[in-house]
Amino acid sequence: MASELRVTTLANNAGTESVDTTYVINGSAKCWADYTTAASFVLNASLNVASLTDEGAGDCTINIASDMSSANYSVTSNVLGGLSGGTKIFQNGAKTAGTYKQISTNSSGTAGDIANSYATNHGDIA
Repeated sequence: MASELRVTTLANNAGTESVDTTYVINGSAKCWADYTTAASFVLNASLNVASLTDEGAGDCTINIASDMSSANYSVTSNVLGGLSGGTKIFQNGAKTAGTYKQISTNSSGTAGDIANSYATNHGDIA
């Protein structure tokens, strides 16, 4: 039997701190991924990510399981470790509601694989 709990505010046990539930719903990440591009593309852990597509050295398409409502969502990216000469990771090309590309490069712009890359999306799910 399914049930539903409807509340407008969440509070700590003491009742001294609270937050409106719209902040929790609207501010929560709708998609995130911890993945590896070194040697082979591996999705280490994720939420709402169906798969990764290997587009070449350091170049990855992230395929979202439940699409975002539009291409107007934010992507925040990071890496652990990096490439010699420094590392840049950025969203590469146009986003769609269901996919976006990320690429990692060194400071000269040469793409390269990274042991641990991370991406988080905020926005609305369709």
